[in-house]
Amino acid sequence: MRESVSSSDIAPTPAQAVKALYQSLASQDVSAVEHFCTQWLDPDVTLDLPASLPYGGRICGAGRIGRLFRSMCQGPGDTGPRDLRVISVVGSPTHVCAELAFDYVRVDGVLVSTGAVELWKLDRGTFVAVEAYYRDTASLVIAE
Repeated sequence: MRESVSSSDIAPTPAQAVKALYQSLASQDVSAVEHFCTQWLDPDVTLDLPASLPYGGRICGAGRIGRLFRSMCQGPGDTGPRDLRVISVVGSPTHVCAELAFDYVRVDGVLVSTGAVELWKLDRGTFVAVEAYYRDTASLVIAE
């Protein structure tokens, strides 16, 4: 007789895990975000965000990236992304690529509809790097 297996007994693929992370960020589910960070982020993971953005540059370490993700669950700040929507997520054994749409509030309060593609790199079952490519970063900052 064959034992039944529930969906909770099956480990998610990396692509499913990334999609679940974005859904958890959108729904502000801190415990799901923490679970993702614990299970999937390498201790030395890096996150590269466009340097032209106010919070842009490289963030290093699972702890710092986890704090960033948890802070996103506190609700939108005065500036930055909000209303995150997952367009698509595809994956392979070494990479996951996610296309996202969101609204972005600039420092002057102007709301810009935009999006990003984020490339997640895996090594031995954990994510070691994330590269974020935003659409039209020039529209997200105020010209000086």
